[in-house]
Amino acid sequence: MKKEDTVLEVDDLYVTFNTYEGKLHAVRGISFDLKRGETLAIVGESGSGKSVTAKTIMGLLEKNATIERGKVLYNEMDLLELTDHEMSDIRGSQISMIFQDPLSFLNPVMKIGKQITETLVLKQNVPKKEAKERALKLMEAVGIDQVERRYNQYPFQFSGGMRQRIIIAIALACNPEILICDEPTTALDVTVQAKILELIKQIQKDRNLSVIFITHDLGVVANVADRVAVMYAGKIVEYGTVDEIFKDPRHPYTMSLLCAIPDLETDPNARLYAIPGAPPNLLYPPKGDAFAPRNKFAMRIDLEEEPPMFKVSDTHYAATWLLHEEAPTIDFEYFRSKILDKEGETARQRRNYTEDERPILEVKNLKQYFTSGFGKKKLVVKAVDDISFDIYKGETFGLVGESGCGKTTTGRSIIRIYEPTDGEVYFKGKLISGNLTKEDRKEITRSIQMIFQDPIASLNPRMTVKEIIGEGLRINKLCSTEEELMQRVYDMLEIVGLRKEHANRYPHEFSGGQRQRIGVARALIVNPELIIADEPVSALDVSIQAQVLNLLNDLKNELDLTLLFIAHDLSVVKYFSDRIGVMYYGKLVEIADSDELYNNPLHPYTKSLLSAIPVPDPDYERTRQHIHYDPSMHDYSKEKPEMVEIKEGHFIYASPSEVEEYKKNL
Repeated sequence: MKKEDTVLEVDDLYVTFNTYEGKLHAVRGISFDLKRGETLAIVGESGSGKSVTAKTIMGLLEKNATIERGKVLYNEMDLLELTDHEMSDIRGSQISMIFQDPLSFLNPVMKIGKQITETLVLKQNVPKKEAKERALKLMEAVGIDQVERRYNQYPFQFSGGMRQRIIIAIALACNPEILICDEPTTALDVTVQAKILELIKQIQKDRNLSVIFITHDLGVVANVADRVAVMYAGKIVEYGTVDEIFKDPRHPYTMSLLCAIPDLETDPNARLYAIPGAPPNLLYPPKGDAFAPRNKFAMRIDLEEEPPMFKVSDTHYAATWLLHEEAPTIDFEYFRSKILDKEGETARQRRNYTEDERPILEVKNLKQYFTSGFGKKKLVVKAVDDISFDIYKGETFGLVGESGCGKTTTGRSIIRIYEPTDGEVYFKGKLISGNLTKEDRKEITRSIQMIFQDPIASLNPRMTVKEIIGEGLRINKLCSTEEELMQRVYDMLEIVGLRKEHANRYPHEFSGGQRQRIGVARALIVNPELIIADEPVSALDVSIQAQVLNLLNDLKNELDLTLLFIAHDLSVVKYFSDRIGVMYYGKLVEIADSDELYNNPLHPYTKSLLSAIPVPDPDYERTRQHIHYDPSMHDYSKEKPEMVEIKEGHFIYASPSEVEEYKKNL
C-alpha cells in the first residue's frame, strides 16, 4: 500500500511514568501504522500499554508521564511536537476517542444532552438548535430510547452500558477522521454491542473513517478488525491480518490468549486455560523475551536475548525465537493440544438438590420502582417489575439481559443498597427485606458481598489498595493481628493476579482491568456465603478472566459458595452458571438450566441474545445473522402473561396462547 494511504504512523515510541517506586516503562519502542479506512485492533492483557498508546496519540497522558522518544505522525504532522492549544484543535474534531471508563469521562453535574451539544458548539460552531437535533439523532443511532427525555437527564440516571453509548455519541459528533476506541463495548450487553459494532463499521464505510480498536474481547476483534497488533509488556509482539492472527498465530502469547477464551462449546466441568504467572513488573523491564517466564515452550535464549521481529509473510510479523530457523517447529494446534491437556481436572461440581431443601436465597415478587420529576411530569420507572427466583446453596444463578433491563438493580435491591418497593427477599430462610437490627444487618453485609460493575466508582480514591481490601477484615474483626491481616491481603492480591507491591498504590494508578481485580479481592476476602457478582469479569482480559472464573469455581467447590452472577457475556454465563434467568425491561422472561437454555431457547428475546454472541472466528463473524427482537410481536391486550413452567425446570413468561405455541416447538 502506498505511503499516502497511511493516515497515522507511530514510530519507535517509548513512554515512561515517574512513580514513587521508580520509573515505569509502560511503552517500550512500539511502531505501527494506520491506513485510511481500515480498522487496526490492539489486543493484550491489562497493563500491556494499549491505553497508554491511545492516550499518547490523543495528547492526554498524565503529568507524571514522559515521552522518552518516538514520533506520532498524523498526515505527516508530528503530534508530539504540537502545543496543548494546537492539539486541542485536533482532539475531538479530527482524532476522537471513546474512553474505557464512561463514569469518569462524563460530567456528573451536566445534563447528557448538553455534554453532546457542547462538542458540536465548541468544535464546529453549530447553532444550539441544530446541535440539539444532531445530538438527538446521535443518541438514537447508539441505541438510546426515549431520547427527548434522556436528553435532559444526568449520567447517574443511566446504566453503565447506556453511559458508554453516550460516550460513543460524543466521540462521533464531529465526524472525526480517526476514531480511537478504548474498550468501547466492555460495559455493553451482546445485542447492544452488536448494534454498536455495526454502527461503527457503517460510519467507517460511509466516511472512510480510520479506527484503532483497543479491546481484550477477541470475538469483537474477529468482527471488526482488518489488522491486529498484539501487545505484551509494553511491546508489540505480533501483528498481521485478522485471519493470520486467528488462524496462524506464531507468538506463544497470542496462542495463549486464543486458548483462554470460553465459548458456547466449552465444557462447564473443565477448567479454563489461564496463562500462568503474571506480566512482568515494568519498573524493572526483563532482559530477554518478556513472555519467557510464562511460556511452557521457552528456550534458554528467551531469557538471555530479546527476539527481533521475524517475518512470517509480507503482512505478518512476530517477535519470538520460535521462528528462528534452528528452533523447534510449534504450530497453534500442537501448542493447544499440549497446554489444554488437563484430563481429570474439573472446574465445578454440580449439586443435586432434594425436594425438601430450602434455597439459600429466595426472591418473591420483587419490585423496584424509581420516580423522577414532579407533578404532571412525574414519571415512574419500573426497573424491576414483580420477579421471583430462587438460588440453592452451592449454585450459580446467572442473570443476563440488555443494559438497563434491571439486572444490576435486582442485585442492589437484594443487598439493600436500594430499599425494595415491594416484595420479599429471604436469606437462609430469614426475611432480609424488612426491618433489621444493627447486628443482623452487619451479619448480612458480611455474608452477602457484591462485586460491582464499575470498579472506579466503587473504590475509595483516598484509600490504598491494602486499606480497601483489608477494610472488611477490620470491620468484621476477622484477624487477630495486623500482620495476619496484611498477609491475607497479600495472598488475595496474588490470587486475583496482582502483586504485593500493588498494595500501597491508589485506585487511579491502575488500569480498568486491574481495578476490577481489586473489587473481586475485596469481596472474596471476608469469605462470604453468597456473592452478588455484577459484571465481575467484564473489564478483565481473557487470561485474568479465566483465572478469576477458575478461582470462583474453586471457592464454590471448597466453601460451597453461592453466586448470583450478573453479566452480559453469554459465553461466560453459559460456562459458569448452573441455571440462567433472562431479563427484559424489568421482567424475567425465561429461566432454565444453562445447557437447556442454550440448546433449546424458547423466548424470541433469548434467541436474539444468543445470536449476538461474538465468536473469535473471523469467518463466522463475516457471515453472522443477528436475530432482532421486536417486543410488538406480543399482544398482551387480551391475555395476561405470567411465568409458566413449560417443561421441568424451564420457565417462560408468556400468555396462554403463546404457551401452546412454545409447547409445539419443544
